[in-house]
Amino acid sequence: MKYSFDESFLKRVEETFLKDSLLKEKEVLSMLKDAKTLFLKEKNVVRIFSKNVSIFGDIHGQYSYQQKLYLSEYQHVRGDVALVQLGNCLNRGPQNVESFLYAIARKLVYPKNFFFIRGSHESRAMIDKYGAKKEINLKYSEKVFDLIMQCCNALPIAAVVNTRHWCAHGGIPYYTDKPPTIQEIDAEDRIKEPEKMSTTLQNILWSDPVSSGFSTLRTRFEESSRGDGIYDFTAKSAKEFLKKNKLDVIIRGHQFYPEGYKSFKDSHGKTILRNIFSSVNYCGNQGNPGAVWRIIGEYEEGIFYSHTDELEALPPGKTLWDFLLPLVVKNYYYLAKKIVENRHQLVDLLREHDVDKIIHGLGLHSTRALRRLLKSLYQTENGNINSIITQDPLTLFRFFDVDGDNKIFEYDLYESMKLAKCVLPNEWLEEETRHKIIMQAIHTISSRRDLGDENYVDLEDFKRMLKLQGYAD
Repeated sequence: MKYSFDESFLKRVEETFLKDSLLKEKEVLSMLKDAKTLFLKEKNVVRIFSKNVSIFGDIHGQYSYQQKLYLSEYQHVRGDVALVQLGNCLNRGPQNVESFLYAIARKLVYPKNFFFIRGSHESRAMIDKYGAKKEINLKYSEKVFDLIMQCCNALPIAAVVNTRHWCAHGGIPYYTDKPPTIQEIDAEDRIKEPEKMSTTLQNILWSDPVSSGFSTLRTRFEESSRGDGIYDFTAKSAKEFLKKNKLDVIIRGHQFYPEGYKSFKDSHGKTILRNIFSSVNYCGNQGNPGAVWRIIGEYEEGIFYSHTDELEALPPGKTLWDFLLPLVVKNYYYLAKKIVENRHQLVDLLREHDVDKIIHGLGLHSTRALRRLLKSLYQTENGNINSIITQDPLTLFRFFDVDGDNKIFEYDLYESMKLAKCVLPNEWLEEETRHKIIMQAIHTISSRRDLGDENYVDLEDFKRMLKLQGYAD
């Protein structure tokens, strides 16, 4: 029987999996055979040319979230988008089979607009180790398992998006002298299990940025804890690889971050690496948002989805910043004003490093942001906070983060996702701090912190504002 893989088929797949039902085995076998044929036609490094591109990191068997992520990004630009999955659909989740087959289904329906890149878990060794093999064998026959493995071996190893972005699950290839060209990577044999691949391909699948000293180390690589032949890379090797291939930035998955996203800069402060992790509430207990990297023409942004989502991602060109900024400034102004009023007493206390006593005395919540503000006040010459907070918002936020490590907005990040996922325009803030600031603002409002009667923002009022501003139905 010949199956038709069209949009009605994709809709049926989505509905079937959401009901915790299975597709018939004959159909699954047909899907896998046809998908394998498509993958084998692709180069090791797929070239993607599309005005709109959404890039996904690890999914790890979370089919229900995976479907929402794909559909949300697809609908965001009314279907005119290329979706890139950077591997690891399998293992550690509740619906590993469904997650993998859903990616396969989208490839069959949209062969030129859906790209499935191999991850470290698309292998026999990892599937056997982390449980997906048992799930596959429970739901289907050994034939299905074998074809899934054949599809995994056929998956391309990386992608280049619009001649600018190097997209891979792990990172860059290991080298000792000169970085390989994309053409040289294409010449490698990828149709095999990772442990039998060349060191070049293994590291594209498995490598990580070094855990410390990324921008400062003068070496290219450090030995990795992930196993023999795998190397962690530094900014030096990353920049050499990008320059050799006339690329701008690396986008990869592979590593979990509580924020869903992390960027890495070179010694000049330029972002050369973005890490995205799309598994929402990883392993069912991390509470993290899932990140998607979205490219719309020349504009790029990180989009974040929470397991407690109440709103969809915002339409193109819209942010919550227009009316959130006054609220954020007002709330922090209130805190700053209290500190100014008690400045002399506070400075004395700060000399004793009794920050908790200060917070308790002011009747305020013990937050990291406030702690940093108090310490900033102590460090600022003359403690002249009045002149600072009356300036532009950027000055205010920089004052909260005088040490420049962007830590004050990191806590409780996933809770911030209850109401929205958005990023400020590029010209407002450096990319690394943009989403953290806006999410902390949303968290301040959504958690109904008591910052004083005149500053209190009711959650329902906030939702009504969203509706009036056209951000929600």
